[in-house]
Amino acid sequence: MLSDFMKTITKYPDLLQNNDINYIDRTSTAAINVGADAYFDNETVLSQFQHLFKMLKFKTDYKDNDIDILVDNARTHTVRQYNLNDFGKNIGSRCPVDVIEYYDENDIKKTIQYFFSSGPHQNKSKGLLQLAKELNIILPTKCFLSQLRELLSEYPAFQTKTKLENLAKTFNINIIYSSKFRCEFNPIEGLWCNMKRFVRQRNNQQYNTMVNNCSYGSWFTTITSFRRHSSKQRVF
Repeated sequence: MLSDFMKTITKYPDLLQNNDINYIDRTSTAAINVGADAYFDNETVLSQFQHLFKMLKFKTDYKDNDIDILVDNARTHTVRQYNLNDFGKNIGSRCPVDVIEYYDENDIKKTIQYFFSSGPHQNKSKGLLQLAKELNIILPTKCFLSQLRELLSEYPAFQTKTKLENLAKTFNINIIYSSKFRCEFNPIEGLWCNMKRFVRQRNNQQYNTMVNNCSYGSWFTTITSFRRHSSKQRVF
């Protein structure tokens, strides 16, 4: 509804700004022109989902409901928040972030500073060895980098949460990834196939028309069809 969208842009005026993602007006639906535009990477996907999350907050039909979003298990969707392979062992070694943010077992947001703020190592990264000591993790006398990564992998900050899951949590939305089954059993793939069928039944194959038809195609996919694909996945 237009009124829902007006409330959204009052809170989030940035949704009206032009960016590198080509959105259909008043939606979070976006498309790329294959061969001309860059393919969606994880950062682009996160930006698109954030666009969606902001809009869902003001969607009247979803008010006071818990929201679960089913997401295809694709590499562009499942990039982890932190990868221990990106961190070095010793002080001053490689580090991709300044701070590590995560949610503990009580869903309380925690922050770990990964750089020294004072002392002889000021502004240097702590390294995994120092981090493990600060987290009171019991270490062997001689600890190798592979051992450090294995020990720290059990810590909540380095658990298997993805960037998308953490982003969704800030909007009180839950992400559910589909299993890595064959495409015939993937309900999202089934929806996409129905949308493509709708597009190919139309003669006008110009880019803008195809984008609009793809969006319309989702309206002609019945919930019964979607549930049939979901049932196949569960049986498989």
